[in-house]
Amino acid sequence: MEDEITTLPAALVQPDYHGGGTVNLSESILRHFGAAEEGMVGLRPTLLPPALLHGASVVLLIIVDGLGYYQLEEQIAAGNAPNLARLLRERPASFQPITTTTPSMTACALTTLHTAATPSQHGLVGWNLYLEEEGGVVDMLKFAPAAAPYGGEIKSINPETFLPVPTIYQRLAAVGVKPIIVNYGQFRETALTRIMHAGAEYHNFVTSSDLCINMRELAERADGPTFICGYWEKVDTVAHIYGSQSEVVAAEIAQFDFIVGRELLDKLECKDVVLLISADHGQITTPPERAILANADHELIAMLALPPSGDSRTVYLHAKAGRAAALLAYVQQRYGDVCTALTRGQFITAGLLGGPVADCYLSRIGDVVLLMHDTWRIRTLYFTEQAKWTPLIGMHGGMTAGEMYSTLIAARLG
Repeated sequence: MEDEITTLPAALVQPDYHGGGTVNLSESILRHFGAAEEGMVGLRPTLLPPALLHGASVVLLIIVDGLGYYQLEEQIAAGNAPNLARLLRERPASFQPITTTTPSMTACALTTLHTAATPSQHGLVGWNLYLEEEGGVVDMLKFAPAAAPYGGEIKSINPETFLPVPTIYQRLAAVGVKPIIVNYGQFRETALTRIMHAGAEYHNFVTSSDLCINMRELAERADGPTFICGYWEKVDTVAHIYGSQSEVVAAEIAQFDFIVGRELLDKLECKDVVLLISADHGQITTPPERAILANADHELIAMLALPPSGDSRTVYLHAKAGRAAALLAYVQQRYGDVCTALTRGQFITAGLLGGPVADCYLSRIGDVVLLMHDTWRIRTLYFTEQAKWTPLIGMHGGMTAGEMYSTLIAARLG
């Protein structure tokens, strides 16, 4: 049958949505506070020991964008994160890998963390997505047309009704838990932030120092069950520019370790607090010579109804009417050495999005999906000026171990 698929290449790490993934971390938080719905399983005890959460009235979660498990493990071993090493050595604590979503990119993975829903459930299944209701490809981080780099947000999209599922903050508030988000002030009114953080009390910060100080003070002032989530993006930012294994990334992790140690581990003066540190995804370094420019493949472009969408590592291709089979055959012949090409049905049936996809979201995925191997990617230029931009070399969105394994540190404080 068209939708059947036997096995994916062994080098592609499949997401674990059944007890070993970021979605289950959020489910564990909801379960701890009595806000989980039926069917939410949480993380397996080997990944998040129940004793660490037992009796905790305050849970702190710091999401460090782009901080993969193997990346942090390497930095701890190298001595670049002495405070986290001390935390793991001296406190009741755990350090484990958990898988992120497919695609392993920010808009998809963060939405999963903030909703405890798989991509198949929340529908935000990529970065640049074809939104049928808008008639084009939309940058889901900016909520603006992908072909309009300096345009504002699309006003017809209502952040309050865009997701078909509630956020974890709405679920927590419904059972009497105070939900707080500590995030960049400039993100506060953006569409994606309003979507992901609906129901939370929002506190601004500027840099890592006031991120950690704010989280500490909010924990110390907590009166009753409280969940506080902070977000730090800079590891991902510098990794994109310099590469995931660069000295700059090591220095950024060291700086983050310092401020967490100084302002949280050494100064927090309240009991019954759990600290969780996780990430939306990891990162890998992709050499420029392994970037395929989709715009230069005129035969490919001639088969497409839309520019390639999704992400450069998990690519969605929408075929012109009647050309889906020919498109699949073409990419398998042309790019079969550097990617696995699946039909939309095979992609969904393989469980990579977490389950069946609602009919209204199917068009976001495309007729053919390319899962890029190793460090290959397919780059798409949506506007002329983009050709002049320096390509990023640190990437995520694919299914290699470096991208798919997210960090999870869990520790009891106080």
